Amino acid sequence: MKERILVLLLLSSSFLFGQVDNKTQAKIGLSHHSLSLVVPQVQAIHPGVQITGEYQWNSAAKHALIQSGTLEYFYHQNLQHAIQLYTDLSYELRLANGLHIRPLEIGGGYVLSISDLETAVWNEDTEQYESANLRRNNWVISLGPEISYPIFSTDRTRARFFADYKIQVQGIVIQETVPIIAYAPVSLGLSIQFLNTTPDEK
Repeated sequence: MKERILVLLLLSSSFLFGQVDNKTQAKIGLSHHSLSLVVPQVQAIHPGVQITGEYQWNSAAKHALIQSGTLEYFYHQNLQHAIQLYTDLSYELRLANGLHIRPLEIGGGYVLSISDLETAVWNEDTEQYESANLRRNNWVISLGPEISYPIFSTDRTRARFFADYKIQVQGIVIQETVPIIAYAPVSLGLSIQFLNTTPDEK
């Protein structure tokens, strides 16, 4: 089942990045994955980097239905290295001053979790405990708002600054002791839309 979900997410991400029209855009951002869910903490930095492809399902100018596919890596010291691949669906309100608001993005997907803690694992061949950094296939649920604002545009491209805040729940980490963990990534970055225009449309 996990393999099927991963394949579907990869195909959807390829579709999003492969399209070139006025309904698609690409995003790249940096993130901080705080373990505090209400107010993000910055005493310890948990860095991440993400790339996203987005597609607008409808053609309305002010009210957009957006599907996104995100590939992200982040690091929690003494917890895990993680590679996420997930999709979000959101409603976007586009104001006349250029501000775009997404009250709620909701989605989920796959996480490859590599433990940052050495764990003792029993080796049946040597009949001894050996240290290992365990790899686990996990799921993730993601939800939260996003805002963006234009910074420049040309005949062929539009660029926007974006900021989003999410609450993400990941499981199953360690069935016996830590079945799920939650964190609140804050992301800042740049989104770029490549316009498919003709000389008559300029």
